[in-house]
Amino acid sequence: MVEAVNKLIRELRRRKVFRSTGIYITGGLIFIEAANNILPAFDGPEWLFKVITYAVIAGLPISIAVAWHFDFTAEGILSDEEVAKREEIRPAELGSRKKDFAVIGLLAVALSFSLFMNFTRQGGSEVDEIPDPVSILIANFDNATGESIFSGTLEQSLALGLEGAPFITSFSRDTALQLAEKLKPGSTLDGPSSQLVAVREGIKLVLLGYIKPDGTSYLLGVSALNTETNEEVANSEVKAKDRAGVLSAIGELATDVRKELGDVSADGIDDARETFTAGSLEAAQLYLEGKDLSNHGNDELAIEKYKLAIEIDPKFGRVYAGWANSADRLGQKDESQEAWDKALELLDSMTEREKYRTLGNYYLSTTGNFTKAIESYNQLLARFPADDASYNNLAVAYFYNLQFPEAMEAGRKALSIYPKISMYRGNYALYSMYAGDFTASIEIADSLIADDPDFYLPFLARAVSLAMKDTTDKADADYQAMAALNAQSASIAALGRADLLLYQGKAGEAIALLDGSIESDLAAKYRYLAINKLITRARAQKLMGNKGGATASLEKALELSPSAAQRALIGLEFVEAGNYTKADNVTQPLKHMLQAQARSWWSIVHGESLLAQGEIVPAVDELNNAIGLADLWRARLAKGKAYLKADYYAEALADFEACLERRGEATAILLDDQPSINYVPELYYWMAQAQWGLGMKEAATSSMEIFLAHRAGLTDPMTEDGRKRLAQP
Repeated sequence: MVEAVNKLIRELRRRKVFRSTGIYITGGLIFIEAANNILPAFDGPEWLFKVITYAVIAGLPISIAVAWHFDFTAEGILSDEEVAKREEIRPAELGSRKKDFAVIGLLAVALSFSLFMNFTRQGGSEVDEIPDPVSILIANFDNATGESIFSGTLEQSLALGLEGAPFITSFSRDTALQLAEKLKPGSTLDGPSSQLVAVREGIKLVLLGYIKPDGTSYLLGVSALNTETNEEVANSEVKAKDRAGVLSAIGELATDVRKELGDVSADGIDDARETFTAGSLEAAQLYLEGKDLSNHGNDELAIEKYKLAIEIDPKFGRVYAGWANSADRLGQKDESQEAWDKALELLDSMTEREKYRTLGNYYLSTTGNFTKAIESYNQLLARFPADDASYNNLAVAYFYNLQFPEAMEAGRKALSIYPKISMYRGNYALYSMYAGDFTASIEIADSLIADDPDFYLPFLARAVSLAMKDTTDKADADYQAMAALNAQSASIAALGRADLLLYQGKAGEAIALLDGSIESDLAAKYRYLAINKLITRARAQKLMGNKGGATASLEKALELSPSAAQRALIGLEFVEAGNYTKADNVTQPLKHMLQAQARSWWSIVHGESLLAQGEIVPAVDELNNAIGLADLWRARLAKGKAYLKADYYAEALADFEACLERRGEATAILLDDQPSINYVPELYYWMAQAQWGLGMKEAATSSMEIFLAHRAGLTDPMTEDGRKRLAQP
């Protein structure tokens, strides 16, 4: 057997089959690579490249057969018998070996060329060859069928299909409709209104689509208009045999438009249905109705729509994600988790963008795993660098992870794609505020208020920043302007005004303002806001010496099911009241939560409790543990107090100075955009204590004077101690 194989190999060598086959493969590879790169440049059809590839493959066995029977020589094509006779009378030539080397060289060149082309296509395409971001706004389809089932669903599915391209970003149609209403009340997102919005927001393309009956079939088309030149830059028309085929037809339209806009990745899409993951138009329409209800705060009805959509299409993953978010907002945690479990189970049924968006949303809003949320959004943006919404969510994740510079950078990138979106600009003003750059926050807010005076966020950012610069009259004016916008902004403004009054030491006025506002919040079901106001009222009552009233406010807040961080603030108030058992009972659930920030808050409360009871070393250990979990502003303040009580004045001052540098974080101590600057004055009291301990009399006097300026007219123990210290020679 071995001898037979060796004999065959010798015969193949003698007949030069190996050499001929190598030359053929080399030439074939070069030919295929050349066709793959040249044909697209001349708009060659895809079928031609396939024909060339199949022809090269089919020619291989033919070339082997020819090489077995014939040889190409300088004297022409000779049969193998003639070649054998000549070799009997003429020894092998040195040129034969040279030819072998030549074949090897050609193979090496072909392999290198093939590897180079594949590497540049695969490795470089994701970074170097992605076109600049293209922003699009999809106008309402012109529906000539009279069938309402197509309203809204076609636009949504087209957006999903187009966003398969890494450089395309679809402007929110909900936002566009709101802008169209402002430009002209009663507007819809028809072609002219969409073009007006696009020009106002700097959107590059408007997509105009239609669907019309064609016998028992449907004819669908879409064209893309450049908003600057009004020129058509892409268009496509397809036919759907029946209603069931409409979503697939939309997928085909999306693929065609992507190709015309320069998306090379669209060439690999064979199944147009991959671009939309709903199994039916009915399910898609119900999902959109639920989403709209949720956006307008009606989560109960939204869940009913989501359930109906799932009955029609049980594998529609995004519906479960929407259901989970609505259930979570309603406080139905078990139901929310069940819906999330199903959404995560169906990740493979989603488009790539949907998958990462769903994961990011889950980590960000449900588990509080901000590190994983950051990871998911970064993975998405590496593949789809034009996704403005993901940059915005990435900024939020960085913000909650206490990475404020990174939050500002991600927010800046979102703005670079859509520089006029009010939400992005308002968030950027808040990030500047949290980072302690109050001047920048005011400047950004000024610009946004001039462009969008009906949006509350810049008023909030500017009011807080002005207050931190002690321009309290202007801050109060901003809160009053904010209160005139709508019911929810009025509620936040009421908290802001009460917080501002308490910051100024006007505790009685703060209580009077909060009393009426809390009742309004409870009637309007603004539970979270009501809890924050009850905590603020308890702080004001404590400063007025009304301990019973403060306890009653805290107990009322507990009845409303506070969040983890709100529980921590309630626990801290009980610690200051000397009720350590109550503080521990209130915050004990936080100790066992997975979220690092929740456990950090528990350690802060427990550390403060230990410190108040004279257990200094365990308190320092607990507070160091808190900072290790999440370096919150309130943890630094507590640790500084612990060092101060141990007479470690330098260490205490270092923590207090860090708090002063990071006082932007105390402007909304729960990182919830709800003002809490009344926590800041206390910092100056503790700084003064540390400075006195170090013999820094002048600095200590200055710090204590700042503290007392914020506590004028109050007689709480800290204020009395401060006055005594200033009176000492």
